[in-house]
Amino acid sequence: MKKIFLIVIVVATTTTAYSQNTFKAKVVDEQNKQPLFAATVSIDTLQLGAITDTAGLVAIKYIPNGKFKIHFRNVGYNELRKEISFPLANPNQVFEIELEPNTKELSEVIVQTTRTNSRIEEIPIRVEVIEGEELNEKGNMKPSNISMLLSEGTGIQSQQTSAVNGNVSIRLQGLGGKYTQILKDGILLYGGFSQGLSIMQIPPLDLQQVEVIKGSSSSLYGSDAIAGIINLIPKKPQKKRELTFLINQTSLFGSDINAYFSQRWKKFGFSFLTANNFQSAQDVNHDGFSDLPKSKTLNLAPTFYYYFNPKTTLQFGVITTYDNRKGGDMKVLKNEADSLHKFFDENISNRISTQLKFQKGKLFILKNNVSYFDREINQPTFSFIGKQISSYTEGTFNFDFKKNQFVTGINFITENFLEDSSRSHLQRNYNYFTTGIFLQDDWKPTEKLTIEAGLRTDYQN
Repeated sequence: MKKIFLIVIVVATTTTAYSQNTFKAKVVDEQNKQPLFAATVSIDTLQLGAITDTAGLVAIKYIPNGKFKIHFRNVGYNELRKEISFPLANPNQVFEIELEPNTKELSEVIVQTTRTNSRIEEIPIRVEVIEGEELNEKGNMKPSNISMLLSEGTGIQSQQTSAVNGNVSIRLQGLGGKYTQILKDGILLYGGFSQGLSIMQIPPLDLQQVEVIKGSSSSLYGSDAIAGIINLIPKKPQKKRELTFLINQTSLFGSDINAYFSQRWKKFGFSFLTANNFQSAQDVNHDGFSDLPKSKTLNLAPTFYYYFNPKTTLQFGVITTYDNRKGGDMKVLKNEADSLHKFFDENISNRISTQLKFQKGKLFILKNNVSYFDREINQPTFSFIGKQISSYTEGTFNFDFKKNQFVTGINFITENFLEDSSRSHLQRNYNYFTTGIFLQDDWKPTEKLTIEAGLRTDYQN
């Protein structure tokens, strides 16, 4: 009896062991046949799975007999399911699995700064795009402004130009901040006198992507773009309503209260952004002077859209900003000034700008921006008040001829600056206008070769 019982146990064990199959595979890229590291291979119905190694190899053990669908996944590739029957005719067989790259995501990255609205992989100049998850991550880390969003890119230097009021200037290619042109939706945002403090007053909550061109783009944008271009592309209203709130509190007693809303109805669309930052003065290194100034920044930016047809859109927006920064001796900031502790630096600025854009597909675009900016600076022995009224108007026309894609246009820039001479006792007022005409040609002699050339002329009074 004992012998029969032992025989039954041995047979059952042998049968069970025999039914424990192993699946081996090598996962590669369909196009270049390179092995894919960290691809996920799983049999979902059995809750079995493994990850490929650096050689693209993977093995899943303890698979019972039967037919099972094996699921192959990797970031940037289309998923694949393959049905395989076990036991295998050759238990040592290594399947070669080819995953197809997911090019759909790449095709959706459209670069607008080059004026041709081309896919990023088809343009002849180097453009870096910050979008999606990275944009959200950096925006959540520093929701008050875009300084962190830009400072971590290669070739982009974030330079603090004032240790007292915390002003930051963005430098490209080692050139000064005044040679980097900042655009929003392709429209000149700040220029001339109003460019100071600009980076600290732009919240990132409403941005869809940020495009950075490093190097001269002066044929399209003029001499202010010798170092490069930073184009902030805002989100566009969709039929599905978007409502985002962001409340942030830092360990250094900085507070952010931001909100964004957008929605599209048939012919109309609307978006609204409000971003508010409050920071108390902080002396981090305990030297008696503020490392973070006492500041209050308020932003309101409503934008209205009208859709004539799928290719023709009119949009109008208003951007208003109030910014008050005061830094210096901590005793002064605590209202404890005396003959020894009296240094402070206070910046008060107001911005109001309108943005108008009419676009008819890729054929014709008309842009206009009118800005009012006033700034007051107060120090113990110095006081300054200046006001700037500026405008930017541009019309561009795009057309194709054989293998050439042309962008031609004209822009007109005005700037009027008035200084309160009773404060500074200086006469630095000015009034100028600049007219520019430009032409750019993207010539594509072959499928894999594009040559870009540009020509521009400017006249300034």
